[in-house]
Amino acid sequence: MQLMLSVEPEVAVRVRAWRVEDARWCIILCHGLPSGEERGERDRGYAELAELLADRGYSAVAITFRGVGESSGFFSFEGWCRDLQAVAEWASLEFQLPLVVWGFSMGAAVAAKVSPELSNVKGAILAACPAHFNWIDVETFKAATSRAASSQVLKVDYSRAREVVEELHSSPPLKYVSRISPRSLLILHGQCDQLIPVSHAHALYRSAKPPKELKIIPCAPHKLRLSHQAVHEALKWLDKRFPTASSL
Repeated sequence: MQLMLSVEPEVAVRVRAWRVEDARWCIILCHGLPSGEERGERDRGYAELAELLADRGYSAVAITFRGVGESSGFFSFEGWCRDLQAVAEWASLEFQLPLVVWGFSMGAAVAAKVSPELSNVKGAILAACPAHFNWIDVETFKAATSRAASSQVLKVDYSRAREVVEELHSSPPLKYVSRISPRSLLILHGQCDQLIPVSHAHALYRSAKPPKELKIIPCAPHKLRLSHQAVHEALKWLDKRFPTASSL
């Protein structure tokens, strides 16, 4: 199932959904900020992860946040938070299932803030999640997004760059991660993450409240979606905390 979900009068986001008969949970996948790098020939993006979840008995939803790909609007952190809220509300009505949010990098930061606000969210996976955005200023923001913007994978209104950076500074995941409890939380991080140091994962874990787990993946880089071991650890955690009908 694919649709464009209207979030605001001038913003619609692309949603892809995989419905599984007898599913007991729906997993919402939240991507990170596009780098602009070309995918490998065998990399099918989040569809591949969603299909893996569906094969294991979970319904799944993949968001394309505003400003990315076919979705309209421009990137902003608060805008992505509103996108996740709207998609979670839609998924709750469409599937009539409790939700687990699985976010990567910037998408994980969005998940950390939004998950505590949604009553139907029962768990969260934060993969390669920053604890804060203190290292980002206007110039580093422009540098980090320029490649994706020039290749038209990401739409950025650079006239609002300072406002966007201020949004990031005012919404550190450290501020929200303790509020995820009593929902179940898994923090995943690559030991060799070249973008977000592994110390961020430890800081998030210290601030989080039970039930919580931390998995550091040896030798794994930032893009944990492409790490077989990271995905394996996440699926193991899902099987334990949110078993499907076939695993009961």
